[in-house]
Amino acid sequence: MVAGRRVSETTMFGISFRPALAGVLLIAVATSAATAQDRGIQLIGAARASNADIDFVAAELSAAPHSVQVSALPFEFAPAAPFTQLDRLVRSVLPNKARGRLRIVVYGRWFPHDARGNANQAEFWDAWTARRPTAAQTAIRDGYLLRVRQYTAWVGATRNWATSVGLLDRVRFTFVPVLEDTCTSAQSAGYARLLAAVAQQQAADGSGSTQFRRSCLTANAYRVAGATLELHGTWGQVRGLLRSGDAWSNDGTDYLASDFVRDQGSARATGVDVLYWDQLYNGTPRERSNWAERTVNPFTGPRRAVKRADLRLVIRS
Repeated sequence: MVAGRRVSETTMFGISFRPALAGVLLIAVATSAATAQDRGIQLIGAARASNADIDFVAAELSAAPHSVQVSALPFEFAPAAPFTQLDRLVRSVLPNKARGRLRIVVYGRWFPHDARGNANQAEFWDAWTARRPTAAQTAIRDGYLLRVRQYTAWVGATRNWATSVGLLDRVRFTFVPVLEDTCTSAQSAGYARLLAAVAQQQAADGSGSTQFRRSCLTANAYRVAGATLELHGTWGQVRGLLRSGDAWSNDGTDYLASDFVRDQGSARATGVDVLYWDQLYNGTPRERSNWAERTVNPFTGPRRAVKRADLRLVIRS
């Protein structure tokens, strides 16, 4: 997600663990892959985007004669009201979209890719992996589940609204526990436990289940039961690791929109969903911990003409 890199228990939740070759722990996948290939954008800072920016995206997605996706990191950008702008987007797209569906993908958390962030993320996964968590590890779990409850409450409310206007079949939701996670294979039991906790919260809230997707750095790419896979970088870097039902974004890698369109054709031909990313989708100024103070206006700001044309090219191609 940071430009400049890369350009760089045996059974739980129905999940069985088994050792794989080369000492890598893999998890058997229990869900079937999706059959439709969406295209869309990874609008990381959607929760802080202006109303005008959200309305522009909504109009473009509504006009697309196919299914579309938007992924976002709402809790970092708008902790006090993480779903206000995503709600505006959904309620604008659904009544105006004649063909295809809208999928909203929510990333539950983000850790910076630096020494401190990596250490914090390791602690996070250790907390979920622990069979007998300490008080500090329990606090980490509880803090995360507060976000999960906000997510499931919003999904439930959105589904109730969509039902009331006869549009429930037009919207889908996907939850990604951590954006670009570094969860090691040794901590994969923690990933399974986290997914089980999210599913349990959805059941308790009566919001209905959502799909799960794992977004990880390619160095930590292994499959988790019950979740598809999302990888970032160039298509050439990730194509051998993805399969039908997975997702690819160029997050962290600058792409000309025309080059992305070329590669998204190849990705979609293999059954992979595609999400276009641009640095301005993360907002400005880009500092380590200023997520909730950034300005996110790619489609109404100084470079709006170029960024609007890029989005239209990706969505309409």
